[in-house]
Amino acid sequence: DLFHGIDWDIEGNDDLDSPFNVFTPQCLDKMGHISRFMKEDAYIVGMAPPQSYMNFNNSHFSRYVNRKEPDRPWHAEFNYFG
Repeated sequence: DLFHGIDWDIEGNDDLDSPFNVFTPQCLDKMGHISRFMKEDAYIVGMAPPQSYMNFNNSHFSRYVNRKEPDRPWHAEFNYFG
């Protein structure tokens, strides 16, 4: 079986101070257009958004992917957590 489509797996840079740890609105808009065009041509489109985009405890939204959770009890070395 083949996967006909795209699977966006958005993560940050290993260097937490990298300027590439943020998605610009233009980049996200371009991803949306690409996804829509592919879907219109019957391709499969999936995405695993970074956890740092949403915090269910509040209504804030972040395009940064270098957030850390200092009190997280597991895998403190994983830098792509909200």
